[in-house]
Amino acid sequence: MVEEEYAAKAASDGGSLRRQFVDYLSDRLFVCPMHAAAAAHASRGGAVYAYVFDHWPAKRARLPWAGVGHGMDLAYAFGLPLVDRENFVGEDVRASEQLIDMIATFAEKG
Repeated sequence: MVEEEYAAKAASDGGSLRRQFVDYLSDRLFVCPMHAAAAAHASRGGAVYAYVFDHWPAKRARLPWAGVGHGMDLAYAFGLPLVDRENFVGEDVRASEQLIDMIATFAEKG
């Protein structure tokens, strides 16, 4: 099953095996445990919310096989692109503003 989901997909769609391995590790270490915790919480009547952060910093070289890493949203959530113009550009500022607005709206309205 794992081979079908990741290795076979890399061969069939021309994707790199390295990218599929990164996807596997992400799913195994973060996505699946998060879904399990969310399902357990929801099964007891709790509300569950999540978001996916997929913005890559504009000034950082992007590796074709690497996705946005765990925790890369933190700089944006805390507004670092708003004050560090040496390492961030306009699209990073907009991504930070959008994430801050999303979190603030959630805190205010649920």
